[in-house]
Amino acid sequence: MKIKKENKKKSSTYSERTHQNMKNKKQQAKEKLKNTDLGKPRNLKNISFEKPNIWATKEGAIRILTFLMNQGRHFLLHPAGAKKSIINEENEQNIKEKQDLLNQINKLKPLYDLLENIHQTFLGFPQKQKKKERLIVFFFRNNCDIEPHYDKVSPLENLHFQQNLEEIKFQLDNVFYRELSDILKQLEGNELNIQDQIKLITQDLVNQTNNLDEISLANTIVKNLFIQLLIEQGNHNLQLLEMIVEKQNKTLLLQIFKEFINQNSFRITKFITELVQLIQGDDLNNSIECTFQQTNYDENCIIQQNWQYLENENSVYLSD
Repeated sequence: MKIKKENKKKSSTYSERTHQNMKNKKQQAKEKLKNTDLGKPRNLKNISFEKPNIWATKEGAIRILTFLMNQGRHFLLHPAGAKKSIINEENEQNIKEKQDLLNQINKLKPLYDLLENIHQTFLGFPQKQKKKERLIVFFFRNNCDIEPHYDKVSPLENLHFQQNLEEIKFQLDNVFYRELSDILKQLEGNELNIQDQIKLITQDLVNQTNNLDEISLANTIVKNLFIQLLIEQGNHNLQLLEMIVEKQNKTLLLQIFKEFINQNSFRITKFITELVQLIQGDDLNNSIECTFQQTNYDENCIIQQNWQYLENENSVYLSD
């Protein structure tokens, strides 16, 4: 009986060792899989890669383009996303807030549809290729322009200006590229009194606007400001704009255009000032959002300001 007990003990010990060996092998296999250096070249930590020399890797270029995007991309209101968001909502307070938003969208949607018409028919911008592109876009080239043509302009003497302009050139609309190059050229050599020079440029743009016979020939910065002002005033000018679009009254729209620009010329000065600061390398205190004082605008335009950049289930805008 004693011998049998010893055999049983030996058998049990052998089984435990076998089990432990298998466990160790599994652990080693897991550690091998976790080896992050497996299959990599030797001395990988000593290898360094340089960033590609393109605008997307440069913070300055990104700040400039983001500023232009925030200023020149105007989302058209669409109720589809808001409706879906309400249906999927359970919280009563959120439902009420989203229903209020939907009501405001439905109220303002006719205005935004008119703005899209004005942008294409009167301001001379190309019609969008896809219905889902619910945007009015200034400053940037059309996404259908696969091989964009850019006017030959003489290089800027200010090498910093020239370098930054070249880095963002192919993202810009050709007309705005030419206009921006001309503005920077006027600022060269005026670093000490650059703000005074910007005010002179603003006055030149206002004078050009006052002498216009065709609204589509206006400066891109001025066109963008006109749309911004119409959005800020909400439905205040809705009936007038409906009549202008229906009767294709270019003369009346040009008259309103000139009045708006003359009354808000300080906004042109501010826009150029901030854009030039970014081109000079400033980051505008880490904020490139528009901070101008708004006056005489319909409270409903807050819908555009509060919701146009949200990218979640509450978003009610369709972009390209």
